[in-house]
Order: sequence, then structure tokens, then C-alpha cells
Amino acid sequence: MVFTDLSSGKTISTNSLLNI
Repeated sequence: MVFTDLSSGKTISTNSLLNI
């Protein structure tokens, strides 16, 4: 699953969310 991070305007994968 992929979504757009509105704060950065970049596309982020769910794997990146785990690193927050």
C-alpha cells in the first residue's frame, strides 16, 4: 500500500511508516 505524505508531498510506502 502506498499513500502521499501531504506534509512533504512525497509518496511513502507502509514500510516507511514503520520507521517513524
